[in-house]
Amino acid sequence: MDNGQLYRNNDIRRACNSEQNLSASLAHSLKEERSNHQINLQRLIHLRSQFITLEEDSVQLKGDMQLLDSDYKKTQKDYSGISSKYHLVANLLNAKQPLSAGLSNFKSILANDYLEFASEIVAKKEADCYLQLSAIAEELELMMGFPDIHLKTVVAISGGFSSGKSAFVNSLMTSKDIQLIEGINPMTAIPSYVVCDTKAHIKGYANNGGSIKLSRDSYESMTHDFIKSFGFDLKSIMPYMSISIPMIEGLEQVCIVDTPGYNPADTMGYTKNDKDVALKFATQSDALIWVIGLDANGTISVSDLEFINDADFDKPVYFILNKADLRTMQDIEEILDDIEETLEFEEIEYKGISAYSSTQGVEKCYRKISLSDYFAECQNKEPIVDKIHRQLDKVFNHYVSSLEKNLEEYNDMKSTLKSIELDILQSADDEMYLKVKEKLVKLYDHEKSEEIVKNIKRAKNLEKKFKAVVSETVDEVRKRGLEIYG
Repeated sequence: MDNGQLYRNNDIRRACNSEQNLSASLAHSLKEERSNHQINLQRLIHLRSQFITLEEDSVQLKGDMQLLDSDYKKTQKDYSGISSKYHLVANLLNAKQPLSAGLSNFKSILANDYLEFASEIVAKKEADCYLQLSAIAEELELMMGFPDIHLKTVVAISGGFSSGKSAFVNSLMTSKDIQLIEGINPMTAIPSYVVCDTKAHIKGYANNGGSIKLSRDSYESMTHDFIKSFGFDLKSIMPYMSISIPMIEGLEQVCIVDTPGYNPADTMGYTKNDKDVALKFATQSDALIWVIGLDANGTISVSDLEFINDADFDKPVYFILNKADLRTMQDIEEILDDIEETLEFEEIEYKGISAYSSTQGVEKCYRKISLSDYFAECQNKEPIVDKIHRQLDKVFNHYVSSLEKNLEEYNDMKSTLKSIELDILQSADDEMYLKVKEKLVKLYDHEKSEEIVKNIKRAKNLEKKFKAVVSETVDEVRKRGLEIYG
């Protein structure tokens, strides 16, 4: 074999060895690559599993975040509500009481002189007398905090729940900046005095006669449910509110009182005394409008009649048949006939009846006098001093009449005993006469007659003291009114 062939064979051998080495190397590399691929695949599967878990956790976290956000907003709302309630109560408790020597004297006479007098006198309806005097004290407090009211005729808006009392009052306002709360459920929880003014503003009155400003939102929240949420009767520290707002022509000298329905059905909250509140404001007002909703009733209800008869108002009632737009004119005329007949049968004195639509602010028809004529009559207000003096006369005339009756009965008894004594003198011997006379003398009780006369004088003097401090308080109210309104 020549050398050339030998070199060629060696080259071929080296090439084969190199190829084998390369194949082995490639096989090893492929094996490593496959192993690495398997590892990476396992990693990817693991990462995918982690990613899925993270996605699930993310969804859960988003749900938790939404719940936390909802809880936060609720907590924030609760805190805001609690904070507003706290500030309302704090402001009411810190409300500055208007200074009034006359009012202080009235309360002092009531708490001391009157209670001492009443504890020594036995008379019927003593509790009613005390409540009437307490009501006068409250009225004087109202006038000191709200001086404008003593110049106006107070017209109470009464009736059953959901009869449309608040809607009726709203229809008399020319501004919509403030509206009384309306609803199918009883809404008026705290009585509101509404007076005509060029600007709209709201006040809440503390039980000490002081007042605070209320925002529209605060006022609109004063529902039965809101009051219930306090856990105590808010009316015990804020018995009433006032709204000053532009109103229709003819109401410049009228103050309207929107009262709770006397029959709040099964609504929750502190409504158990709504009937007493409705009765109190209806009886203390200068005039009274009774609202009947024609959506539910075709006539005046039995419960309305019972309430009006039991109240025994000392003034004629004006009736509003509200929601008249829901009835035809023929229906309205028939209802008017029926109500007139019922009122006359029940011997309820009334000024007139108006079929009225609060949504339209229109009177459809009326009997006796129209609503506008009724309000015109209300402009002629009895002087407040005369009104309160008349109320005092009623209270103390009751005591004087009761005492005079006792004196008359005592004098009759004394005359009877004297007659018996004379009969015995004529028919019995001296010894028997002296024995009987000795016993009769014990029955005469001359001091009792003097005591009754003395108490009659005390009652009249007490009334004079009350009247003097009432006049003093009203003078203070006038001065305060000039300071506020000019």
